[in-house]
Amino acid sequence: MLWFVAVVVLLLVGLLSFQKTTSNHITIQCKNTLTNQYILQECFQYKTTPVEGQGSNLVLSFYKNTKWLLSKWSMQMVANHGIRKLICYAKSLRYERNLLQTEDGGTFSLEWYPRKPTAADKHCSIVVVLHGITGSHLSYYIQYMVQHVHHKTNYFVVVVTRRSCGDLVLSSQYLANDPSDTSDLEQGLSEIKKVTTPLQCKYMHAIGFSFGGIQLSRLLTTKPNLISFHSIMLISVPFCIHHMEKIAQQQHPIVKKAAVWTLQHNFLKKKNLALLHKNPSFCEDHAWKASSTQQWNESVTFRTQKRQYSSLQQFYQESSAKYWIHHIPCPCLILNAADDPLCSIDIVKELGVNNTNPHLIFAQTQFGGHCTFSNHFSMNNASWLEELAVQFIKLTNNKLL
Repeated sequence: MLWFVAVVVLLLVGLLSFQKTTSNHITIQCKNTLTNQYILQECFQYKTTPVEGQGSNLVLSFYKNTKWLLSKWSMQMVANHGIRKLICYAKSLRYERNLLQTEDGGTFSLEWYPRKPTAADKHCSIVVVLHGITGSHLSYYIQYMVQHVHHKTNYFVVVVTRRSCGDLVLSSQYLANDPSDTSDLEQGLSEIKKVTTPLQCKYMHAIGFSFGGIQLSRLLTTKPNLISFHSIMLISVPFCIHHMEKIAQQQHPIVKKAAVWTLQHNFLKKKNLALLHKNPSFCEDHAWKASSTQQWNESVTFRTQKRQYSSLQQFYQESSAKYWIHHIPCPCLILNAADDPLCSIDIVKELGVNNTNPHLIFAQTQFGGHCTFSNHFSMNNASWLEELAVQFIKLTNNKLL
């Protein structure tokens, strides 16, 4: 009951403050190439080239962010997403499911929208979408993106849904919340390749949110020949897991507890516990007593993975995308917000300063929260993030790039 009242209050306050907007500043960091100049001009209305190693600031007059009465990111995530979830998309999208079994008995899925392509869809185009750690194909931010991308491009969209996420049932004692273990994603992309190769697909793109972006960037650098994308977009990726824990520790106790509760709600389901208990290092009591994401990682994430680590520090290091992000082999737009409660904007800027990869464009907005980047409340119009994704996909289809 208390949670319900709190959500209602946040929604009401959000509605009252919805018309108050403020211009959003953005910092762009990238190598000075003709391709990047073209993308910046078309996606961000950028008229000048950023200075390499420094970055340039721009006021996005066309992206006016909601000026919340309370904390910018918390209101943005709870109120704006909550309103869209309750009103804009009352019904979930209907996917065509392709269940995949892993060698250790795990189960994950490929969720195709509006359906899985067939032989009649030769030369079609595909967009692969990867969700965050507690997300799935049913998550509101994923459904918004899937629906808008398909509506604007007529491409087939496939969401790779990890084990025990959404309505999937855990079928192995191992969870798939280790960012450095990309074996399931590798199997999923291999299956997508089997489907798309006979169709001679025209374009292939990928969008990775947060956790999904970490795995996508790692797999593209460790298995560059697995599948070829025309472009990828990484949204709200925490490039350093250890630093993410430090930021989380600085949040309000209620915020920290809410983050842990979300993890517990997603992974400690009754139907999962019997299998998790088969893992001798898993302790249910410790998992429920975790009061921070760091404690959660120590008691659950670190102990329920197929890969074995010598220490938590090794786990953090091998799970941090900053060590391999510079090897991405295709045009890549990396979008982060300064008010993201999970990602350090300083680390993102440092990566941009030290970047030597001409394919990478680092874009950091002043506001945007985590995986949100909403700019208005509308039942019909897409958010700035969804429009940006479609525009970036269309631009990188250009054969001259």
